[in-house]
Amino acid sequence: MDIIFTMKNRYHMARLLVGFIAAFNAPSSALAAVSYLVDDGTITHSVGVGAPGGDLIALNRFTTQVGGEDITNIQINWTGIANGTNATLVIYDDPNDDGNPNDLVLLNQVNVTTSGGGGFNNSFTDHLFPNTSVTGEFYVGALVSGMAATDFPFGYDATNPDFPGVSFFFENTTAGDLDVSNPNGTSTLSGFSENFITSGNFMIRATGIEGALLPEPSSALLLLLSGIFWIGSRRRHFDFGK
Repeated sequence: MDIIFTMKNRYHMARLLVGFIAAFNAPSSALAAVSYLVDDGTITHSVGVGAPGGDLIALNRFTTQVGGEDITNIQINWTGIANGTNATLVIYDDPNDDGNPNDLVLLNQVNVTTSGGGGFNNSFTDHLFPNTSVTGEFYVGALVSGMAATDFPFGYDATNPDFPGVSFFFENTTAGDLDVSNPNGTSTLSGFSENFITSGNFMIRATGIEGALLPEPSSALLLLLSGIFWIGSRRRHFDFGK
């Protein structure tokens, strides 16, 4: 039996392979997402420095879940601060996974402006974040710098259940002195939130998708299309016997 790669054969093969590539490299929006959160969506307090010109980093610790190894979004309940205030979203790694943020390593940061807040409310602002791979224990949060004494930007949930040893903060009462790349070395006060506020957690969440395990779509597509054109350039006959 002879199998001949005619133009029609090659056309259908190309359609099948391109369809395979499109499905194999589905966009991140089509992948199942993992939600990281420790609040139930009920705000009970708003948290700030309480001093003019202060800086504050608020963080929640999470454990990496299967299928959520790449963080793509951070959601924050902004409250008690004017919309349009500058903030910096951050993700840190806990290098020894001991839950102690005294050795945090900054993985990524992005500058944003606050929105959806300006009052005591339960709403979250969903911020896009550059895909950032996490493993083990990691921290997600934000820095607000140069706040007024009346600014309390971070929503806080003190309703049950609460998770001690998870929400952490760094502050500096001098504007601009708290460095996101070295929060331990530039803070004047830090600690777990339950030791300074009340039992509860910051209303800071994250969304993760499955880590990138596949080649870039363009590379894979070029590789397979090269094979298609190579086959197409040679009108071969394969004899499998009669």
